[in-house]
Amino acid sequence: MRASKYGRFGSGQSVLRVEDERLLTGTGSFADDVASPDQAHVCFLRSPYPHARILGIDKTAAAALPGVIAIVTGDDLVRGRVKPLPSSADFKRADGSPSASPPRHALAVGIVRFVGEAVAAVIGESAAQARDAAEAIDVRY
Repeated sequence: MRASKYGRFGSGQSVLRVEDERLLTGTGSFADDVASPDQAHVCFLRSPYPHARILGIDKTAAAALPGVIAIVTGDDLVRGRVKPLPSSADFKRADGSPSASPPRHALAVGIVRFVGEAVAAVIGESAAQARDAAEAIDVRY
């Protein structure tokens, strides 16, 4: 068995990048370059606060804008029985017992815990329409 050139863990080592030349010369393909007929666009409304209670979300004005397909909040996901995201790590307490991770929803439910946490998702016919609708959502913190 041959040892990896990156050592035991593979971290802390330079990794040869093979995509740079085509991306830097304009011949690469980015996700934003891909378009298909009838595609929808999403824009996330994010929290400007590091920690705050969500007192209410009024999406009435945003839903009335042209091109809006749907607006979803964390409460909508809970009502739709969408489960929280699974914990990504198995952390242990100091005594070695497993720690309990709080549920982490795809969109904030009741409280935002960091600046930039997603509060609502707006799906629109165009990126501009989704963005305009996200800006029209009234969140009371």
